[in-house]
Amino acid sequence: METKFLLNKTSIQIVEKKIDLFGNFIHHNNISSIFIIVDSNSKKYCLKDFISINSSLANSKVIEINPGEASKSLQVLNQICLQLVNLQIDRNSLIINLGGGVVSDVGGFVASVIKRGVKFINIPTTLMAQIDASIGGKVALNINKYKNQVGLFNDPDKVIIYPDYLKTLPPEDILFAQAEVFKYGLISSQLFWNKITSKKFSITSSLKLIISDCIRMKVDIVNQDYYDYSERRKLNFGHSISHAIESLFFNEFDPISHGLALSAGIICETYISQIRFGFSDSKLYTIVNTLLNHFPYIFIDSKYDVQILDFIHGDKKKSNSSLNFTLIKDIGSAVVNCSVSNEEILSSLEFYRKCRI
Repeated sequence: METKFLLNKTSIQIVEKKIDLFGNFIHHNNISSIFIIVDSNSKKYCLKDFISINSSLANSKVIEINPGEASKSLQVLNQICLQLVNLQIDRNSLIINLGGGVVSDVGGFVASVIKRGVKFINIPTTLMAQIDASIGGKVALNINKYKNQVGLFNDPDKVIIYPDYLKTLPPEDILFAQAEVFKYGLISSQLFWNKITSKKFSITSSLKLIISDCIRMKVDIVNQDYYDYSERRKLNFGHSISHAIESLFFNEFDPISHGLALSAGIICETYISQIRFGFSDSKLYTIVNTLLNHFPYIFIDSKYDVQILDFIHGDKKKSNSSLNFTLIKDIGSAVVNCSVSNEEILSSLEFYRKCRI
């Protein structure tokens, strides 16, 4: 069974049966050489299986990066490009990004700039990458402590999703990625939210259906606003504060996962949404308690609030002096480009701290 979507020129396939999907593509596009970018995790758990399935990739060359946000840097970009030049990459080469969101970002950026651009394909191996990061044409790197400051829009030629690769992940990776799943319900569909918060719902027994549902919602949104001026910004719900939390931990403590930070960001931005749009306390705490019951609490000392504000003010969605957030006026209904004050952000962080009590 195979599920297909189309986003601009990109064919997105969810493939349950492991078959060689590259032979025809390589032949029809006159591919001269193939490079596979991996991190140490996808190299260990997925690479051998991936090449064994796709015999047309037997002569490909592998480039490995370290897992984690530290690899989304200009220094790593330079290292990879130098390797590719030494390996004689040309305009007819193909780059395959086999890994999670960092691999998709770094590999997509590399493919967009090396030799003024070569074809690339994303093979996401984490739930977060399969439902979000590998889809939509955004590629970006970090600049020092600020996330995703250097980037561009460039679609992969294909995104191929093998859900079975999720079996290689530790349980916490699936758990933390569920924050992105909850986000889709909050911004797009009350029915989807009801399904994923039902007592009968199990993410592990519904993974393939959830992947398909999330991709469908993202494709529908991005097809309306590819360059992220209005409708696409719905996808940013929870992310303005969560990216700042990620940056704080990356710079001051041990890094935390994007999904875990997003769980806190969604709680904070739901609180701001209630202040702005006045939905009931009951609805606020339904959302908040759902997230608190799924994800560990993150301790964020108030002495770091100013630093969090600094990260948010460095966010690329800032316009003039306005901090543009996406908020929700109800479950399944998002509002983009809402100007949010420093005081509202600080109040939301204090609200999150009180959630632990």
